[in-house]
Amino acid sequence: MRKVLSACLIGKYFPAAGQGPGRSPAPPAVRPITHGDLGGHSGAVLNAFSRAVHRWRHPVIAAVLVATLGGAAAAQYAPPTRRTTIYLGMFGVLVLMFVVSVIVGNVVNRRAPRTLDVVAGGYETPQHGYGVLMAASMFPMIGVGLGLCVEEVRSGRHAWAGTLGAAVAVALLGWLSWLLRTTPSIRFAPAGLTVHRVMSTVVVPWDALDRQEPVIRETEPVSLKLVIGRADLVERHGLTAKSDRLGFDGADIEFVMAVTRYYVAHPEHRAAIGVPGGLVRLGAELPPPAPVPVADLPVREPGVTRGGIVTRVVFLCGGIAVHTTATWWWLSVVGDGVAMLAASSLGRSLHPVTWIRQQIARRRAKSARRTEPVPIARR
Repeated sequence: MRKVLSACLIGKYFPAAGQGPGRSPAPPAVRPITHGDLGGHSGAVLNAFSRAVHRWRHPVIAAVLVATLGGAAAAQYAPPTRRTTIYLGMFGVLVLMFVVSVIVGNVVNRRAPRTLDVVAGGYETPQHGYGVLMAASMFPMIGVGLGLCVEEVRSGRHAWAGTLGAAVAVALLGWLSWLLRTTPSIRFAPAGLTVHRVMSTVVVPWDALDRQEPVIRETEPVSLKLVIGRADLVERHGLTAKSDRLGFDGADIEFVMAVTRYYVAHPEHRAAIGVPGGLVRLGAELPPPAPVPVADLPVREPGVTRGGIVTRVVFLCGGIAVHTTATWWWLSVVGDGVAMLAASSLGRSLHPVTWIRQQIARRRAKSARRTEPVPIARR
């Protein structure tokens, strides 16, 4: 009762701004929803989840690998009806992990902060684990193929082909587990850039970059590419070291491009790279751009058409259909491969979270228009 009386007295003696005795409260102002809205708590939770997956990526990969091999082994000693249930369960785990990785990746990249992590000797783009989840989601599919190959070997029908298929499946699992040890990132140091890729490392001194335009933005696909002025100063190690494209997760692409250009144009500030105060200077020197309304955010990547999306969905459904109806194990493995490639391409081409936010924004705007008071004409 005291709370009710207090609220009434406050409303009577301390009216809100623009209101007076007998006046109705003004309708809330409707503003366009921007890129940073609707991200709040859920965006922070997904960001922390992705960072945690990267931090614990080795136990995550080991757990998924053990579960995959365990499922393939359990299917060999289960009755035929239970065996189908095991394979369907492994496929369900694949779908769940893939969907989670796509959602987390969309949220992390769409709401990437304009900052870098302070590490020993420099700054580094944030490292996330949703890519690890997306790649590890393919383990159960490979496990299903491994189980089918082992069945062929045990039945004696196609022993040599089953042995070859099982060896390829085990090699794929080991190769993917080895690749997932590293995540793409860019490290800024006083001496230059170090580009870490999954299969290579490129060390680029600041003097090796072009002075006028050290980095450019490519649109198909959206990425950054270094412009090398002196190739003799660049050190390249690994299989994919010839490329000058920058790969990273969880950082604003415009901010990374601006930071690279800033340190090329201001060599006197490179000595402060790695100091927390240097990030404060970067924030002051590189102000953020105007917020982008949700309605203007693209749902598809540049260059991806509706026909391309339909084609990917058709290949995905076709691969799943071949996997579930094939009577020969090799045909089932082919269906698995087609479905994996189509699902991976579909996840990189679409932004379902952006589409959901746009629908929410439209509903909010529509409900706000309905609640606006209708002016009454005076005679």
